[in-house]
Amino acid sequence: MLTMFPDDNIERYANGNGWIIHRIERTISASKTSHRKQEEWMVCNYQLEEEPTLFD
Repeated sequence: MLTMFPDDNIERYANGNGWIIHRIERTISASKTSHRKQEEWMVCNYQLEEEPTLFD
């Protein structure tokens, strides 16, 4: 797993190799008046299987 900010080279490599990019957008700001968005990626070369729970 790799965490990083968006990058064209990584996106091209991940798409070419079947990797999964989880895009996480969050609001960052030093003041309460502006709400700047920032995107961060988590790139995985594996798929997580959803595990059963007691409530399924």
